[in-house]
Amino acid sequence: MLPLLTTLFIPKIDEAEITWQLSNELGTRVSYTAIKNKITDHPYFPTMLSISDVLHSFRIDNVTAVFDKEQLLHIPTPFITLIRGKSTSQKRFAVVKKVNHAIVEYFNVEIRKWETEAYGEFIKRFDGIAMVPEAMSEAGEATYELNIRKEKKARLSKYLLVSLLPLVLLLSGFTSIFIQGLSALLPFLFTSCMLLGLLVSILLLMYEIDKYNPAIKQICSTGNKVSCSAVLSSKGAKFLGISWSKIGFTYFFGSLFLLLVGGLTNPNVLTVLSWLSLSALSYIVYSVYYQWKVARQWCALCLSIQFVLLAAGIIALIGSWINSEIPSIEWPVLFWQLVAAYTFPVIIVYLLIPALKNAREARETKLELQRLKHDPQIFKAQLLQQSRLEEVATGLGISMGNPDAAHKIIKVCNPYCGPCAMAHQPLEELLSANPDLQVQIIFTATNNEQDIKSYPVKHLMAIAAQYPEETVKRALDDWYMPEKKDYALFAAKYPIAEEILFAQGFKLETMSDWCKRINIEFTPTFYIDGYQLPSMYSIEDLSYYLNS
Repeated sequence: MLPLLTTLFIPKIDEAEITWQLSNELGTRVSYTAIKNKITDHPYFPTMLSISDVLHSFRIDNVTAVFDKEQLLHIPTPFITLIRGKSTSQKRFAVVKKVNHAIVEYFNVEIRKWETEAYGEFIKRFDGIAMVPEAMSEAGEATYELNIRKEKKARLSKYLLVSLLPLVLLLSGFTSIFIQGLSALLPFLFTSCMLLGLLVSILLLMYEIDKYNPAIKQICSTGNKVSCSAVLSSKGAKFLGISWSKIGFTYFFGSLFLLLVGGLTNPNVLTVLSWLSLSALSYIVYSVYYQWKVARQWCALCLSIQFVLLAAGIIALIGSWINSEIPSIEWPVLFWQLVAAYTFPVIIVYLLIPALKNAREARETKLELQRLKHDPQIFKAQLLQQSRLEEVATGLGISMGNPDAAHKIIKVCNPYCGPCAMAHQPLEELLSANPDLQVQIIFTATNNEQDIKSYPVKHLMAIAAQYPEETVKRALDDWYMPEKKDYALFAAKYPIAEEILFAQGFKLETMSDWCKRINIEFTPTFYIDGYQLPSMYSIEDLSYYLNS
């Protein structure tokens, strides 16, 4: 049950989960959140190339090749491959972690579990394509701990939210049984039916919002004759233009609301709900007949609703609540309770459902635009329309990376600038992941002693002049990563003689003059291969261009 709830309320993307499972097998610390964000933004999502590039971004080298099926035994594990699905002929990604002559152990995204299958059966579905990875020593994610904490918090919040109603019902039921004895048992069971019906109705509404939800697809595709889509997309799925899913949600929500607010054993509430419950039995006949004879397909969720309605009707008959009389003096209060109970879910349905649909469509549109934006050809076209760097910056600032690289990034920054500090980590990750890249950092500081920027810049320039690149990177991290910039603390960690610091003054003057000549208006300003980075792009977006 818990795996189904997890899939339902914390849905995962196949390609992202496959990549995450592979990284786990390699022992690298990469969160699902980071993988999902990168892979869904990739211009070639959901292809093998998108997975490959995301792995590279976390310093996991990989190579993709086509193998003869007989070579399956000799492919180093773990690896990613394509296999034909069991329930459909559609090809799906899989992570294989163990292969021998008898069995293959792999992660099956159809059921989101590790599975063991006979070698002979697996090889029939094996595509022959395999991506073999190798994690570098520095492989992993810089913000791993933060993302893991966020994921745990999000999971806990959703589980608590889902369990809230059942817990309230259990508390009300046990309280009623404790006070009134076994006479409260039937009302408790009747209320449980209303809760179960509400949960299934929510699934049906979720199908209306997103019919591609993995958990709902798993429920609705359990056999050749089971197809929620065929039934819920048919004419019979609506009454007077209103979907039966919305009607069902309103009925179960309102009934449960009445029972929890009015009391599980309230005789007036039970009498009214008995009438409604017994009236709803006629819908069972209509729905079953329609699925059987007209649609000729069965909807698992719809049948679940019929079962709940039947169970509630039987309980109502056993309880004989329909025979109870409601005092005329209590009708006005009961009437307004009914109006409130059934109006509230109507408002939810007609306000929340369109909002959720619009949010999903907006999210999909945003992802499509992101993929378009990250297309290397589109980026190149945008880049060439930007202002070109007319004056070379040879010898200025701090240079790191490959001096003969095909790509060069110039970062013009201020040591006390917040956005400059935020761009530091992504820029360092780009440099680490791309051997054909050089990064040049130029500072806007002047050689004026009244300029507070001059002191840390002189210090960083002196470190760059004296120490190897790894030390320079570490010093830049120690300056930019802390939230509070403390020059005295930094200087104590990297002691530099006064005369060496003084000698950096000329370099600061040269950088300052260069910044004035090319009219630097804000920091950070980035130049990519001689052109200013377009305003719609961030430094993180460059990975797609550099990898192309």
